[in-house]
Formats: sequence, C-alpha cells, structure tokens
Amino acid sequence: MKHFDLNTVIEPKITPFKKIIGPYANSKLALSLWMNGIAPDLLTEGIKIRSVCPGPNRTKLTKGEGMPSYILPIRNLIFTPPSKGASRLYDAAFDFNDEVTGIFINKGKETAIKFSEHEEPVLNRLCDIYKHEFLV
Repeated sequence: MKHFDLNTVIEPKITPFKKIIGPYANSKLALSLWMNGIAPDLLTEGIKIRSVCPGPNRTKLTKGEGMPSYILPIRNLIFTPPSKGASRLYDAAFDFNDEVTGIFINKGKETAIKFSEHEEPVLNRLCDIYKHEFLV
C-alpha cells in the first residue's frame, strides 16, 4: 500500500473497488492504527491489546469474488491453511511478551505500523462516529 486515505474507509464507494487492496486494505490498516492509538488508555484499565496479521489464509473469502482472477490458480500455493493464521493469533496472545501492548505483530515479530501519522485522525473519526451513533 502506497498511501492511506481514511475517506476510503468511511465512504468506500468514492473510489473504484479494488479486490484485496483499496478499501479492504485501508480498513485493516485503520483498525491497527485505532488499536495502537487506544492501547495506552486501555492499559490504565489493565487491558492489553495487539494487532496481529494472520497472513494470507485459504478461506471462503479467498475462494470467491473478492479475489482477483489471476490469483485464483495459485491460491493454494501462496495461501496457508487457516490453522497457520490461528496459530499466529494464539502466539501473539499467549507467547508474546505479556507486558507489550499497542503493537502490530507480523510473522511473529513486532513490526512498525505504516502510516502511523494517521493514528490521531482515525481515533478522532471513530470517536465522532461512536458519539453520533451510540450517545444520541
């Protein structure tokens, strides 16, 4: 991903749909930015969170219309069984340093989140949505 645009998460229809990338990738990145941003506040309540990339897994999603047609023939070569992604999630929850919070874990290693300069706008936008939708 070359850039992050919060507007494609809020209003995905404003950009042409791109399978796997585009709004889908932006929404996953926004979730990681949000989790990283709220981690310090949650830690004061004793809650530790991490964002984890499970990697490409063979699921119903990777069989269907959401996949570019050129990837389908090699899907089984590049996508791992779902147990691999589940293992990464389990390891991040139970085998990673228990004190570490607010991080992104990719392939079992703490990894810098790209576009972290967008963390505050993501937090602010989600806060606005929450106030508008749930505190009316």
